Formats: sequence, structure tokens, C-alpha cells
Amino acid sequence: MANGASIIIGLVFVILASLCAWFFAPKGDNQTYAPFSSVSIRKIRSTNADMIML
Repeated sequence: MANGASIIIGLVFVILASLCAWFFAPKGDNQTYAPFSSVSIRKIRSTNADMIML
């Protein structure tokens, strides 16, 4: 029974940690700008691809 309980306790811990991280993450005006996020990198790549095609 101890092995089965440890899996459940582990899942509960991971879920609680995820909820806390989401709750305390900066949102709205407090959110910081990430200059090299995956979205901005895609924009840079597509812009470079457009320039090459010209």
C-alpha cells in the first residue's frame, strides 16, 4: 500500500506545485518582456526568409 500511496502523493505534490507556479507567475502589466522568446524568433526567421526571397 505504501508504494501506491507514494505515487498519489507525488502526483498531488506536482499538481500543487504547478498551480502555485501559475498563481504566482507575473501576469498583465507585471509580466516581463522576453526578447528571445520562441514567437519572436519565428518572426525574425520569417522576416529573414522574406528578405532572401526578394
